Amino acid sequence: MMKANESGMAESSEYPVRPGTKDCQFYLRTGRCGYGKTCRYNHPNEIPPEKINMPKCKVRVHIVEY
Repeated sequence: MMKANESGMAESSEYPVRPGTKDCQFYLRTGRCGYGKTCRYNHPNEIPPEKINMPKCKVRVHIVEY
């Protein structure tokens, strides 16, 4: 699970950190990885919040005039 540290960066503790290998794209997009500790890609300890591409929420505004 990802946690924010005091500088606002996200940290991972349950996924492998493999410097020198490609970053896990799913992990970077969602902050999760289905392969867990067996994933062959890198899961950086610190990820800037803007790199985590969480799905955008759609907001609907409905104005009713009487």
